[in-house]
This record gives sequence, structure tokens and C-alpha cells, in this order.
Amino acid sequence: MLSIIIENTIGLLNDALLCKYIFEKNNVKTIIINQKVDKINTDNVLFIEKIVEIKANKKLFLPNHELFKNNKQCEMLKDIDIILCKTKISYTYFENIKKDNNFMYSIIYTKFSTFIPKEMKIKSRDIVKDKNLYILFAGSSQFKNVAYVVKNWIDNNYYRHLNENIRLIITCWGRCFNYMIDDFKNYLKYDCDVFNNKENKLQIGNITFYKEMIPFEEYNKLLCIASTAICVSSKEGFGHYINEARYRNTFVITINHPPMNELINKNNGYLIDSFEKIDQNISFTEFKLYTVYPDTKELTKAIEYSYGKKVETRKDFKEDLKYMKNIYEKEVIKILKI
Repeated sequence: MLSIIIENTIGLLNDALLCKYIFEKNNVKTIIINQKVDKINTDNVLFIEKIVEIKANKKLFLPNHELFKNNKQCEMLKDIDIILCKTKISYTYFENIKKDNNFMYSIIYTKFSTFIPKEMKIKSRDIVKDKNLYILFAGSSQFKNVAYVVKNWIDNNYYRHLNENIRLIITCWGRCFNYMIDDFKNYLKYDCDVFNNKENKLQIGNITFYKEMIPFEEYNKLLCIASTAICVSSKEGFGHYINEARYRNTFVITINHPPMNELINKNNGYLIDSFEKIDQNISFTEFKLYTVYPDTKELTKAIEYSYGKKVETRKDFKEDLKYMKNIYEKEVIKILKI
């Protein structure tokens, strides 16, 4: 039996569900456990994002390199058998740690894919896009550059010159909302009084802004019909959103910076080459974090370029998923069964 141990977040659960799906397709009984559970009895274990002290025959680790906490976490790597890296930058990072500390773990590059549950699946022929609908699903992460997109959208007169019916739908709550307000005040020097409204759904021109998680049915519908997904952050936190968009043939705007530029290229989206990189004073992670802000003129160019564009990103999504399945089946599961 394999136990997948995670903290209860949307992104980590998606990672866990995809791994569980692949393992069970290959006759490896798998359960998902919240890491706060006191006692866990398991043959093998897969830690996602954070390693905890557990006895197991084989120990696997699926990290988010940006949030890897060194010191004790680094020491615990000596007991890890395999590190599964979703991105090239993650692979390089843990390869360097291995060399510096003479660790013995194997590193496997798996590519980055996403679990699409049955209720979210759709056939290509059933995808119908609304060229006037843009989405920015930021969720609760503070690294999504929401303030910069909102200001750009307003400064361009809500992009009504593209079409009077164009609209942008944003989700942003918790830390995401707090950091957005901070960006408005401290970096952009922008009046953000409109967000003082206590309502959880705000209308700002043609921007619909949700300060809470939207219902699943609405979320899924918007993903299906949106023509463009704006994901202008370099952080891995946009990975599952980008993959969900790729699955639905949605044009994606992101920053040409690792790791998200592994998912999007100039044939299936828009990579913003011009951006500002600012050091972040974050002490809980060993990996050097930067805030990467898109150049506003380049963001404008990207939004205008994307209008009405049709792309076949679903093919790329399927190829990455196939690659990941093959790696797990030929390398990871083989090691587990030794």
C-alpha cells in the first residue's frame, strides 16, 4: 500500500489525486492522508510538498521547490528514495542539493499535469468559446499579480475598444486579496477604495470580482467557455489553472519565466518576455523567491493579441499527461515493487 501525505489545499489535493489515479491504474493500492494525522501505518509513502517523520519501506517526495523549507526538511532528504520533479527548475534545484550533501536519492523529471475529475471532463467537439470572456482565477495564493491585471484592465478603459461586450472574471480571496490590496497601496499607488465593499461579489466596470470561492458548477462552466486565461505569475501556483485551461483549448497568457513557461509556448499562448524581478524577503523557504511583475505595456499587447485567438492546447495537455503516466509506470512503480 502507498500513502500519499499532504496538507489540505486545492493544489496539493490535485497533485495527490493525479498520483493516486496513476498508481491505482497500475494496481498499487493508494490512500490520501492529511499530514496532521498522528499515526500512519504504510508500506510506502509519497510526501507532497512537506516531508514528515514516518517509517516506510520506500519514501517518495513530490516537492514544490519554491516552498521547500531547508534545515530540518533538507536533513530528512537523506531518507528519501525518489524525488519526483514536475518542472525542470525543480529538478536542477534538488540535483544541486543532492551534490552538496552527498545524498543518495534518485531524481525523476515527470512534467507537470493535472487531474481532471469525471464531472469536469468534456469532449473537444463540445467546447464552445466566448471570445469576450477573460478569466483570472487566482484563488488564495498571494503570488498571482492580481493588482497589476486589474489596474491594467481599468487603465485600458476595460478593453472596450476590442468589443463592448468584453468582460473579465476574477477570483481572489484570503492572502491573495490582502496582497492585492498591499500591491495597490505600496507599489502601484492606486486608489483601491472600491474593494472596501464588504460584498463577496463586486462589479467594477466590466470586471466581476469574487472575494470567495465560486460554486463548482459556475467555475467549471467559466473554464469551458472562457477564451483567454490570464496567469501572469512566474510561480508554480498557476500550474493547475493553466492545465485546466489547456485541457479546454483556452488561450493562456503567462510570463516567460520558469516554471510556468514549460506549459505554454508561443504556439498555444502568449509568453510575456518583459517583466520586473523584485527580491522577496521570505524567510521560511530556502529557494530564492522573487516577485515577477509583468511589464504593463507587454500585458496590454498580450491581451489585445489574444482577443479572438483559437488554439489547440488540449493536445499539449494530453501529451504531458501521457509522458507523466509513462514515467510513473516505467520508473516510479518499478522501484516501488523492488
